[in-house]
Formats: sequence, structure tokens, C-alpha cells
Amino acid sequence: MPEATVGIVLTLLIVTAFVAIAVRIIRIPYSIALVLVGGALAFLPGIPDLVLSPGVILTLFLPVLLFHGAYHLDLAELRANLLAVVSLAFPGVLLTAGLVGLALHLVAQLPWPTAFLFGAIVAATDPVAVLSLFGELGAPRRLATIVTGESLFNDGTALVVFATLLSIIQGEAVTPASIGLVVLIEVVGGIALGLGIGLIGSLVLARINDALIETTITLVMAYGGFLLATAIGSSGPLETVTAALMLGARRQRAFSSATRLAAGATWEFLDFLANSFLFLLVGLQLRPILVITQSGQNIAWEVVSAILAVIIARVIVVWLTMAWLAARHQPLPPSWGVTFVWAGLRGAVSLAAALSLPLGYGDRSLVLVLTFAVVLFTLLVQGLTIRSILLRFQVVAARAASAFDLAWGRLTLLERGRQAIARLRAEQRITPQVSERLDAEYGALIETQQATLAALVAQDTELVAAQEFLARRAIFQAQRDALEEEALSGQLAPETLAVLLQEVDEQANQLLEA
Repeated sequence: MPEATVGIVLTLLIVTAFVAIAVRIIRIPYSIALVLVGGALAFLPGIPDLVLSPGVILTLFLPVLLFHGAYHLDLAELRANLLAVVSLAFPGVLLTAGLVGLALHLVAQLPWPTAFLFGAIVAATDPVAVLSLFGELGAPRRLATIVTGESLFNDGTALVVFATLLSIIQGEAVTPASIGLVVLIEVVGGIALGLGIGLIGSLVLARINDALIETTITLVMAYGGFLLATAIGSSGPLETVTAALMLGARRQRAFSSATRLAAGATWEFLDFLANSFLFLLVGLQLRPILVITQSGQNIAWEVVSAILAVIIARVIVVWLTMAWLAARHQPLPPSWGVTFVWAGLRGAVSLAAALSLPLGYGDRSLVLVLTFAVVLFTLLVQGLTIRSILLRFQVVAARAASAFDLAWGRLTLLERGRQAIARLRAEQRITPQVSERLDAEYGALIETQQATLAALVAQDTELVAAQEFLARRAIFQAQRDALEEEALSGQLAPETLAVLLQEVDEQANQLLEA
């Protein structure tokens, strides 16, 4: 059997490699292409039924995806948009579960328990395909931060709601006090544990200067923290996200530049592999799911009702969130509302929750089919049309932003090259004649690139405002880092640190409101 397992893994690797190459030509999101290919492969003769188990999704894939995504999320951007992220990831999940459950009971006559259980299952978003498109088209960073932050935190929230509802359905004694205790242990406990693991891990990493060992420790933090949180009854997803955020915020002190490169490359590969296998396996579930539907029961109306209920609930949640942010003087552009709605894809976490239903649960097959239908619809329909939404509502101005970023990157490369020339001359590794010739060459190239940047700025003055915003935000983050370093060295009292950090945060909030 080990040979058969290795053969399956090798086949999946070959398929993912071919799909990755193909999407460069056909220009559709990589994850969606994997779902399509997986669905097609599921019906080929001789292809075994690779049924996803919730354990594989939650224990093998989810820690990698959450840790990688949270580590690369800018903590300053998350802090600036915390109200929007929290509103969508916590009350938004509860409201989605309630609205979807209510709609399916009233419209499709599903029993109350099954309706609300399904609502909790599809409450978590999985916008991987959308986020890759954001990067390709140059979507606003604030928009990408909110969508990413929501997806990272709502996994844990949705799974907590799902587990609580399932306990109620199974007849366990549930009171308001017991629900409060569950929230305290799972949500607060998961976040607290993540803060602790992230802090301890970063302190340990700062004392090691070996890229291989440090990369191994980050892997232990991702999986070990997730499993520890699960073992003590806390939320593994919330712990993993919090630990990665903490480590990401302290990466400059925890890692050397060489380690950041080595660990970054390893985690990029792990994230690519986990996403690839996961979406390919989602597509391969098509045949087993269709077998379930061949029981003679016509559930077309339930499927349509479920899809419409999820979309309408998302519209309501986004509308309420944007109204709440406007009332709190943190408004979002109106055109972003449609993007938030259409970016609310569902994915593997929803499938994992549906698959984890007990085999003896009466409506298990129905819930599994409805969940797969919603996941497939959001991935294929919403995922393939989100590009048109972004362009139609002018959320992105892809060409100008990409040209500016490219020119800025080239200028940075040239300036670093000129600095290297000066360093080589100071170290007497090149002669003065060679140094002068190279310095003159790079100086001319820098002047040309600066002229290109000036021309792009003249075409779109909004780029200047965006650059100023990014620069000011980076300044505020540098100030926070400096204050924390002074406090760690004993130069600042805790009370003084708190006052100065509040001043910096107030300036950052003023920048955001402006």
C-alpha cells in the first residue's frame, strides 16, 4: 500500500505542475483550474475515489495555509482595518449562519437543526482564488487586507459555531453559561495560546542562527500550536493565525535576512503544495458526491435555495458592515461592497465541517450535497467572474498601478546596485577606474528610471497619494518597533511606552480616516 500512496501523491504533483503551466496560457485562477481538472479526472476510468476526510483538511492542510497567510499579513494594515475584519469574521459569521438557516427552513422546508447547521458550515469564506487575482490586477492593499483578515479569522469562528450547534442537536445540555464558557475556552483561549506561542517562538528563533533549524521551528509552531490548542479544547485555527501574526510582527528581530529568505521559500512551497492538493481533491469529490445524489430524491430546489441563501446572506452582512463602518467614521468605497460579496467564496473548511457530521445524522447526505454545491458554485461562478466585477466597478486600475510598481522596483534595483559598487570600492575589491565607470553607468540608468516614474505620476496623481500613505504607514510601524525595542532594553517604563504607543496609533488612525 505504501507504493500505491506514493503513486497517488506523485500523480497529484504531476497534475498540479501541468495545471500551473497551463494557467499561464488560459489565464484563469490556478485554484479554480485545479477544481475543474479534478472534476474531470474524477470520471476517468481507473481513477480511485479519493474521499477527503475532515482530519486531512483540518490537521494536514489548514495549519500550513493559515500560518502562511497570517505571517505575511501586515500587522499595521490589520490594525488599521481591525474593525472591518472583526465585524465580518465574528458577528458576520453568526449572522450568516442565522440568515442561511432561516432561509432554508422557510423556503426549502429543511428542519430547523439541519438548516442552522448548514448555515454554520457555509459561514466561513475561502478567497484564495480571489486574492491571487487581487495581486495580479493591483487591487488596493486595504481591500486585500480586509478580505484576507476576514478569511483567516472566520474559519475558527465558523467551526466553533458549528461544533456548538452540533452539540445542541445531539442532545447535550447547553445553557447560556456553558456557551459562554465554550467561547471563552475556544476563542479567547485560542488567541491567548497563539500569542504565547508566537512570542516564545520568536524569542527562541532570535537566539538561533541556522536557517534549517529556524525553518523547522516555524513548522513546529504551525502544527504543534494547532494540535495543542485542539487537545486542550481551544480553537486551533485562531491559535495558528494569532501565533503567525505575532511571529510576522517580530520577524525582523527573530530572523536574519538569510533565514527570512530560506524560510520564506520553504513556506511558499508548502503553501503552494497545500493549496494545490486541496483544490484538486475538492474537484475529485465530484463523483462521490454525485453518487450520493443518485438516491432518487430530487433536491434541485434545495440546492438552488442554498446557493441563493448564501449569496443573499452575504449581501446583507456586507451591507450592514459597511453601514457600521461609515457610522464609525471608517467608511469604505461603495464599489467595494460588490467585491466583498462576490469574493465570499466557500472552500475546504466548509467541506471539512460537512464531512465531520456523524454518520448516523439523518440529513448528513443532504448537508454534504448542499455544501459541495455551494462550494462548487462560488468557486466556479464567482471565482471566474470576479475579474469582471473588479474592472466593471473600477475597483482596480491595473495598468497604471502595475507600470508604477514595475518602474519603482527597477529604480530600487538600480539604487541597490549603485550602493554595491560603492561598497566594493570601499573594500578595495575593484579599482577606482572600474568603480567610476560602473557608477556613471548606473547613475545614467537611475536618471532615466526617475524620469519614467515622473511621467507615470503625471498621468495619475492618485499614485502619489497611495505612495505617501504607504510611506507614512511604514514610518508609524518603524516608530512602534523602536518604542518596543527601547522598552525591552529597559530604557522606557511600561507606562511611558503605553502613552507613546497610543500617540502613534492615534496618528495612524488619523491617516486612515484622511
